[in-house]
Amino acid sequence: MPNLIVNGDRLHFTDEGDGTVVLLVHGSCGGSAQWRRFSEFLGPGYRKIAVDLPGMGDSDPYPLGRVWTSDVDVAAIAAVIEHISEPIHFVGHSGGCLFSWKALQAHAVRLQSLTLFEPVFFDVLHDVDDPLHAWPRQMADGYRGLVDAGDLEGALSNFVDGWAGAEGAWASLPAKVQDMMRKGGPRLYFEWGERLTPDGKLEDLAEPAVPTLLVEGSRTHAVMNAICGHFASVRPDVKRLKLKGAGHMGPFTHAEEAATATRAHIAEVVAGI
Repeated sequence: MPNLIVNGDRLHFTDEGDGTVVLLVHGSCGGSAQWRRFSEFLGPGYRKIAVDLPGMGDSDPYPLGRVWTSDVDVAAIAAVIEHISEPIHFVGHSGGCLFSWKALQAHAVRLQSLTLFEPVFFDVLHDVDDPLHAWPRQMADGYRGLVDAGDLEGALSNFVDGWAGAEGAWASLPAKVQDMMRKGGPRLYFEWGERLTPDGKLEDLAEPAVPTLLVEGSRTHAVMNAICGHFASVRPDVKRLKLKGAGHMGPFTHAEEAATATRAHIAEVVAGI
């Protein structure tokens, strides 16, 4: 599998197929393997590149105490885009949308479309004075407090159960998924600290101005409904879609429906180029 060295760390990604380039970026505590079924349903005719963000998946780890900032991911995504050296269609989930955003803006000339599954642009809730900003703040304080107390396992349990809206969601995950999330857990401590700072502005999300498919689950958390609504309000070319029965992990739990919608969106953009 291909790797790049970015700021001294090994960045892993998969690169499969030929055709239209699709760059897939997972969210917090995830990995490129999450996109496997989605990629299968996307079908042939695509070069599918799925990144393991720094500290996650098969990339070099981030041990507890090593400081992460969003600049780390911006550099990683920029390096992959430059490595690809072709026009791309970006597909991101949750934090992967947020972490990639500045790199996408910097490489907008190469970007042909966006497909965003519940991007966690928490800052905009603060910017527009949305009371739902209290929920991610509560999640952040709880996660960081448990990690400070030396309880990473408890922090991850609260994180997963909170997003799922169901106690015991973490405990019910397959051991392989729990192990994947444990690897990303240390940097999530810093993610929660950085992405809730009140610096982001809603207007910052208007660019890059490319055709955008914005997808949310019909059973997701109210905070994601709010973020998607605010995000769509400043996008010049956005289509919204709800995945019936899906929660926050829609592109993976409802991979066929998610991939079918993505394929249709990309095909429409390519036909219009």
